[in-house]
Amino acid sequence: MDLQNTQNHRSFYPNRLGLKAIGIVETGVIAPYWWLNERLDIQKAGNLGAYVGRIARLGQRPRVLAGMKNVLGPDGFARAGGNLLWNEYVRQVGRTMAECMRMSRMRREDLRALITLKGSSHLEKAIATHEETILFVSHTGNIGSMLIAFALGGFSITVARNPLPLRFIERRIAHTLQTLGIQSILLGTSAESNSPSARFPRGILTTFIDEAVNPEHTSWFEFGKAQFKTSMGPGLMAARKRACVLCVTSTRTDGFHNIVTIHPPLSICYTDDYRRDAHNVTQAGMTLLVNEVRHSPAEWLNWNYAQIRTAIAGSDDDPSTRPVQESYSERVHS
Repeated sequence: MDLQNTQNHRSFYPNRLGLKAIGIVETGVIAPYWWLNERLDIQKAGNLGAYVGRIARLGQRPRVLAGMKNVLGPDGFARAGGNLLWNEYVRQVGRTMAECMRMSRMRREDLRALITLKGSSHLEKAIATHEETILFVSHTGNIGSMLIAFALGGFSITVARNPLPLRFIERRIAHTLQTLGIQSILLGTSAESNSPSARFPRGILTTFIDEAVNPEHTSWFEFGKAQFKTSMGPGLMAARKRACVLCVTSTRTDGFHNIVTIHPPLSICYTDDYRRDAHNVTQAGMTLLVNEVRHSPAEWLNWNYAQIRTAIAGSDDDPSTRPVQESYSERVHS
C-alpha cells in the first residue's frame, strides 16, 4: 500500500450518523472497560488500555500511518519508529481512556499528584494585560488533563467542544467538568448555540484547534511536510476580539504523570482584515502543534480523524480570498 498518498483527497470527518455508528460500536468495548477500570489500580488499567486502544482504532492502521508519514516525511517517519509507531499510538489511545475514566472520579489532591501545570505565568500575564484571552488546546497527550490543570491552577475557563458520541461517557465528562467548575459550550447542539446573538458564561474561552467543527469553516493549513484541514472558527473568534492567544499542549512522562504546558502568546499583528488575521493565527497555532507532534507523534490522538494531504505548492485554498460566514465567529461572547 502506498502510505504516502493514502490520505490525499480521501480524508473525512464522520458526519452525525457516522459518529452515532462509531458510538454504538465503541460502547460495546468501552462500557465494560469503564466498569473494570474503576476496580483496577491505575497501572493495571493502563496496561489493559493498550488492548482496548487497539480495538477502538480497529481498521484505522493504514490511515494513521499514512498521516504520520505525510506529516513527518519519509525520513522523519523512519526515525520516529516507522510502522512500529502504530503500536505506541494504540497504547496511548488506551492510556488516555484509562486516565480520563479514572480522573473523572478522583479527588483534587489526588489529581495534583498526576498533573503538573507549566507556564501558568504566561496566562496570568495575558489576563492582566489584555481584555480578551483565548486558549487554543489540542488532542495531544491526555486531553482531559489540560482542562483539569486549569481548574487546579485556579483559572476560570469555558471550554467550547463537540459532544462525545458515547452518551454515557459524555455524561461522565460533563459531570467531571461541572464538579471542577469548568463551564462547557457544546457546539452545534441547539439553535441557541448557533445564534450570533447567543451569550455564554464568562471565563477564559478554551477551544480545540485540531478538529473540523463545521465543514463550512474549514480550510487547509501547512502542517509539517503536509497540509491539515481544520476549523477556522477559533481563529475567527480571536480575530474578532483581537484576543491574546496562547496554545496549550499535554505530554506524558514515565508512569501516568501528565505535564500540561501553557506556551507563550502567539505573535499576532491584527489588522482590519478578519479573514487574513484568522488564517494567520490559525496557522501559527498549527505550527506550534506540529512541532509537538513531531516530538511525540504517537501522543496526538487525532490521527484517525485528521484530514491530511500532501502539501500542494501554490494551493489556492486560502481562506482570506473567499467569503467567511459569521455564525461561528460570533457565536461566543465573553
